[in-house]
Formats: sequence, structure tokens, C-alpha cells
Amino acid sequence: MSASDDVLVILQEEGTARRELGERLRERDSDLRTAKEALRFRRYVAIQRSGCWEWTGGLFRNRAGQPYGRFRLRGKSKRAHRVAFETFIGVIPPGFQIDHLCRNTPCLNPAHLEVVTARIN
Repeated sequence: MSASDDVLVILQEEGTARRELGERLRERDSDLRTAKEALRFRRYVAIQRSGCWEWTGGLFRNRAGQPYGRFRLRGKSKRAHRVAFETFIGVIPPGFQIDHLCRNTPCLNPAHLEVVTARIN
């Protein structure tokens, strides 16, 4: 398989992943209430070979300097990984945080996110 074939396979896989992401964003009751919001959110997601769904939009850094995705939604700034978790998995209980199992903080892949206490995170 040539390098151009590898690129074609990646692009096809990314296209499939983006379609699935768009469908799931529209199916769930989440912060993303309209198709327009879901499409705008999806525009900032890049599917990586590692399986991470990396946020390419605005970032903010926490006190430790780690970058996290930031998404502006109806006049409010939201953490992109929390929007993704609540869209694909469900509500984050009060007092809990989202841990990135992949250790890539801009990642939004729900398979890489889990709810934990602050002590565990």
C-alpha cells in the first residue's frame, strides 16, 4: 500500500467518523439542541489516528497549563469535552469531573472520557 493509499484510507475513515459524530450529536438531548449547533461543533473536531477526537477550535489552559477545548454556545463558553460527554454518554453528576483516559486534554472521544471525582482526577 502506497503513502497516498494510506492517506485515502485515513480520509475515508475520518469521513465515516465525522458522519457518525454528526448523527449522534443530532440524536441526543444535550447542549447541542439544533442541527446547526451540532454541525458547528463537529467542524472543530479532527479525528486522529490514535482514536482521539481532537478539538481544533478555541482552547483555554487550566492552572496546570493543560489545554482544553472551549466552545461558545448561545452566548456561554462551554468546555468542549464536557459537551461531548453529555452529548454521547449522559449527564455529569454535580461535583464530578471528566477524566481523559488518553491523557490528551483536547480529546472529545467519549470512549476516552470517564466521570471521576476530583480526588481521582
